[in-house]
Amino acid sequence: MQAKKTAVKAWETGDTLILAFPSSSSDGSYLCRVEVLSGKIYVFHSCPAANSRRKCWHIREAERLYKEWRWWDRHINSMQVISLAKPIIYQKDWSEIPVPGTELMEVA
Repeated sequence: MQAKKTAVKAWETGDTLILAFPSSSSDGSYLCRVEVLSGKIYVFHSCPAANSRRKCWHIREAERLYKEWRWWDRHINSMQVISLAKPIIYQKDWSEIPVPGTELMEVA
């Protein structure tokens, strides 16, 4: 049985979520940057499918994980999602966090 395709690492910087996804065809990975700008969710990402203007699984999963990460935002599910092919370069000042949905939160 094939494992579910999802992010393998996550980082945050302010209200922006950055996710690392494994490549389907090699040992590399692709980064997605997801943020809200002007009331819309933008997913910035570059892979062969995204570069040819197709919606790849990385973008769909990044959208899903962003909405899970921003669970308290009651408008998040009604926002338009726009994907743009743009390479994302890792930045040392990003704060690593658990991939949304992989760690149970402790309720006080």
